[in-house]
Amino acid sequence: MNLITIVFLLPIADVYCAQQIIPWDNADAYYGQFVIVEGTIAVTYCSGEACFLNFHSTGDRYFTAVIFRSDFHKFPHQPEQYYNGKKVHVTGFVKQSGGKPAIILNDPSQIKILQ
Repeated sequence: MNLITIVFLLPIADVYCAQQIIPWDNADAYYGQFVIVEGTIAVTYCSGEACFLNFHSTGDRYFTAVIFRSDFHKFPHQPEQYYNGKKVHVTGFVKQSGGKPAIILNDPSQIKILQ
């Protein structure tokens, strides 16, 4: 008798409902974990290589969502303007970038505008 294993890959939108929502200023407690981070994009910056959507304006608390150039074509034109000032949920694995927590955005389904 053969055992067949069926694996279903769920899009991020389906996984979205099952994950814990955390505030952006607590993201540093979730390195390596798949979470939804909630906050308002306070400051943005785009270079030729990446676009940084920062959830802080100043201070020691820090969280950034990063879109790399290879994925720019998937997101709205000028994402730094499109997302700036918007309250959002960002879904993904919290990684360390320059000693600070960040989520890399590879697909627009990872960022949901709340307002």
